Amino acid sequence: PLPGHGLSAGALILLGRTRRAAFEAAEGELVGLFAARAGSAMSAARLYAEQNQVTDTLMRALLPPTLRHVEGMEFAGGYRASGDTDRVGGDFYDVHPPGEDCAETLAVLGDVAGKGLDAAVITGRIRNTLNALRPLADDHGRMLRLLNNAMRSEGGRVRFATLVLASARREGRSVAL
Repeated sequence: PLPGHGLSAGALILLGRTRRAAFEAAEGELVGLFAARAGSAMSAARLYAEQNQVTDTLMRALLPPTLRHVEGMEFAGGYRASGDTDRVGGDFYDVHPPGEDCAETLAVLGDVAGKGLDAAVITGRIRNTLNALRPLADDHGRMLRLLNNAMRSEGGRVRFATLVLASARREGRSVAL
């Protein structure tokens, strides 16, 4: 067996061309050591692959959406992380189309102080809270107060965030912002 971290990582099968029935003691020790190291490496690789999949799933949820035409208006934007190794951070934007509770498109632009995953987690909390507050989108002041209260009541380290909300609606050939 290839011993892994709590589970067997597989089996090592060795075939020989001699007529001996078994390995000699030194060969057996070498094979056992090889199997233990191979099992540990395979188990670590499996764990790394699972963690990588979870990270990719979470990262996709934190990245800004692809912008498109909404109600006759074209929204465009781009996201570029501050560093080559940072895929997510504290900068974000969203565009929420009109719904039952709000007749206007809500555009959101924000920045959480800091960099990397810590800022991205707070960004995700802000985006999710704003999404829940969308029925109040016609009152930006109230929406921002409720968001601020929700973020402050969560405890933990407080970070500074800058946020711009804009409502947009098509009026004939122009757009009211």
